[in-house]
Amino acid sequence: MEETKRIRLIEEMGFSKIEARVYYMLLQKSPMTGYKIASEIGKSNSNTYLALENLAKKGAVSLLQGHKSKEYIAVPIDQLLEIRIKEAQKQKDIVADAFKDFTVESGEDQIFRFTNTEQLQVKAVEMIKNAQHTVLVDSESAQLEMIKNTLEQRYLIG
Repeated sequence: MEETKRIRLIEEMGFSKIEARVYYMLLQKSPMTGYKIASEIGKSNSNTYLALENLAKKGAVSLLQGHKSKEYIAVPIDQLLEIRIKEAQKQKDIVADAFKDFTVESGEDQIFRFTNTEQLQVKAVEMIKNAQHTVLVDSESAQLEMIKNTLEQRYLIG
């Protein structure tokens, strides 16, 4: 995968453009000083050090102790992803607990229009699991494939 795509993926994790570039640089070459990173990516020292500070707060980089100059090292991507998953699960639990007694009234017959596949999949699975009588699915094959496992588990079809 090319560098630009990898950096974009890091940005999609909630990093700014410069944070993503700094983190990507450190993934490739660690440890490095902020000065060296700034010269490698063509950014000012002040912006690079600010990005390093933000990355440290986000748990993506660590400052090495005991060296004459401050050197930074990237937290490996798999470890960072695990940290993010745990943080997201913790946040999910907190929000779910805060809304556990919250109910929304809605009519039985509704038509939904979804803008992304994740939203569609979550709602489809919820509707299948809560169905009392019949499930009728009218969908393109790719969309049907997303919910096939839930349908099979609920209705034992093959």
